[in-house]
Order: sequence, then C-alpha cells, then structure tokens
Amino acid sequence: MFYWKLAVAVLLVCAISPPQVVTGACTETQKARVMFYCHTFTKKGSTSNAIHIHSDCCVSVRLVPNSDMKCVVSMLTDKEKEVHDEARILSLESLCEYHPPQRSSLST
Repeated sequence: MFYWKLAVAVLLVCAISPPQVVTGACTETQKARVMFYCHTFTKKGSTSNAIHIHSDCCVSVRLVPNSDMKCVVSMLTDKEKEVHDEARILSLESLCEYHPPQRSSLST
C-alpha cells in the first residue's frame, strides 16, 4: 500500500513541476577555451571588431555543441561578467559560423 502512495506522490510532483529549460551542454573547459582565445574580442571596451573565421577563437567557439554561446554566457562568473561583454560573446555564434565552400560540378 505504501509503494502505491509513493508512486502517486512522485507522479503528482512530476506532473505539477514546470519543465526545466536546458540552454546547452557546454562544459567548463569549453567555456574556458572560448574565454581564453576570444578575450581580445570579448573584453569590455575592446576595439577589436573582426574575428577571422579560422582563428583559434572561432575554432574554440565551434567546439561548443551547436556553437551555443548562450550556454557559455550562462556559465560566466560575476567576475567574468565584469570583464567580458556578454553581447559580444553571444555574437561569436554567428561571427564564427563556418560554411565550407561548395564543390562546383563543372563539365567541359
């Protein structure tokens, strides 16, 4: 009888609780790499406006699953938030997007 009540209680809690929003599956190591290689671009007050698509910065961004910079921003400490511009970190997602050149099929 006790197990039945426990099962109902667990089911009720699961049904009532709101779903958890997961921003991504980035790791602390991936975040550290992005912060290290992209620091000249992400620091507040930085005048660097260009990131090369093949730079170490962009390579580290693409190593994060889906280049999810929201995940990286969510892991920033308060101290890192004082130093780095969150909007610039988020912009890395699109700035570092890489589309390999398409092979053309030329017939002669």
